[in-house]
Amino acid sequence: MQVIIDKVKIWSDDWQLSVSVRKCAAICIGHRVNGRADHNYTMGTNSIPLRDHVVDLGVTVDSTPMYSVHINQLVAKAKSCTGLLFRCFVTRDMNVLRKAFIKYIWPMLEYASSIWSPMQVGLIDRIESVQRQFTKRISVLQELSYSERLTALNLKSLEYRRLCLDLYLLYKIIFGMCDVNLNSILSLRGYVPTRDH
Repeated sequence: MQVIIDKVKIWSDDWQLSVSVRKCAAICIGHRVNGRADHNYTMGTNSIPLRDHVVDLGVTVDSTPMYSVHINQLVAKAKSCTGLLFRCFVTRDMNVLRKAFIKYIWPMLEYASSIWSPMQVGLIDRIESVQRQFTKRISVLQELSYSERLTALNLKSLEYRRLCLDLYLLYKIIFGMCDVNLNSILSLRGYVPTRDH
C-alpha cells in the first residue's frame, strides 16, 4: 500500500496537483495487532492519520465489514427527519404522509444500500424501525400490526426493498450495464433446470 501511495505522490507532484494529507485517512479493515493496525502510512514527509472509521461518498466505513457505525448514523438521521416530517405537515392524511415519507426518507435509507446492506438481524431490525415508527405515528393505523400497516399504506418492508435494489444491481452487472468485471466477483453456472423458468 505504501508503494501505491508513493506513486500517487509522484504523480500528483508531476502534475502539480497537491494532495491535502489533512483530508486523508487510513483505515485497517480486518487484522489488527494489539488492537491497532500493523502499518503506518506516509505521503511524502507527512504521516497519514489512522482512523476507526472514514466517510467515503456518504457511506461510513468502519474496521468491521458490518457497517454498524453507518447504520446507526443513518437510522438516527432518518428518525430525526421523520419527526421533522410530522412537525412540518399539518395534515394527518395517510396518503400525504406516505408520499412525503417515500420522497424524503426512503432515499436516505436506500442510498448505496448495495454496499452496506446488513445481514445481522439486529441491524436489519434497527433500519426497519424507522418505517415501523413512521407507520405507527399515523393515528388511523395505530391499532394494526406492522404488516397490516404496510398493506394499508401499500408499502413494502425496507428489507424487501434493499433486496430488490441488490437484484437490480446484479442484473445490471450481468448484462453489462455497469462497468464491473463480472468474472472478478462471481461466476455464473451453466443451464440449471427449474420447473418454470
